[in-house]
Amino acid sequence: MSVDVEGATHLYDEATALMRRIFQQAEQNEPIDGKEIAELVWRLVEHMTLGDKGLVYFTNRSTPRNYFIAQSVNVCILSLLVGGALGYDTSKLHELGVAALLHDIGMVKVLKIATQPRKLTPEELEEIRKHPTYGVQILQKIDLLHESTLFVCREHRRRKWGKAPASPSEKLAREYAQIVGTIDIYVAMTQPRPYREAKLSHEAVRELIGTALEIFDTRVMKTLINQIGIYPIGSWVKLNTEEIARVVGQNQNFPLHPIVEILFDPKGHFLETTKTYDLFKQQILYIKEPVDYQKLQLSGKE
Repeated sequence: MSVDVEGATHLYDEATALMRRIFQQAEQNEPIDGKEIAELVWRLVEHMTLGDKGLVYFTNRSTPRNYFIAQSVNVCILSLLVGGALGYDTSKLHELGVAALLHDIGMVKVLKIATQPRKLTPEELEEIRKHPTYGVQILQKIDLLHESTLFVCREHRRRKWGKAPASPSEKLAREYAQIVGTIDIYVAMTQPRPYREAKLSHEAVRELIGTALEIFDTRVMKTLINQIGIYPIGSWVKLNTEEIARVVGQNQNFPLHPIVEILFDPKGHFLETTKTYDLFKQQILYIKEPVDYQKLQLSGKE
């Protein structure tokens, strides 16, 4: 598994710029270019299927000022990661990616409520819950969208369908909605909001595992955890040596032993020459605890 952060930066920035423009157009009831969306998602699919996990690194960055824009992009990237692990071909990955990117577009109609720096009232929460309906209304005006995009927008908050009959295409759309809905909750927990701090990725994963059997599709959940690990790419950890490291890769089936890049020595000084270790192979090293990078007192932050 490779991680090329620099190579992914431009594409991630393009995706967030496009989503910012889409949100503005939706807010002002202006036409939205479905072709531009399709082309961008094809590029994301290509990047992810080549095996470069650089884009995944960005899904662990805090985005308090551009929360809903970044969330849409992050959910798209992680959905492609899970879809690839489930064996989707590029066509299905593209359908899933577009749906994931646009799943929360209806939030643009309730942003003034959603961005309040406090807990919302029951009446405000009820209005927020209407955002899938607003989203479908927006998406119906966009050309070239697959019908599964509207389905995911409408149903991504639904957790299980039980044994309700469905055609093969609807079964697939339901799985898209399960993937997007599960990842949407994970991403939401790991991002700061005006009224609460973000959870560390480690904490969010454990909380998801704790509720998985009750509300999430088990197959989707297991695939997500297997792909992002207990310590997701881009998260920060303290080793038993007191050194601070960033997670840069995963060992599937060994989620407690990721690949890490040590960037700070035990005294918090930035290392001019970083060191990368596979903790599965170097078992004398192990993770002592996850850390919040923003709260660390470090010298010469990168």
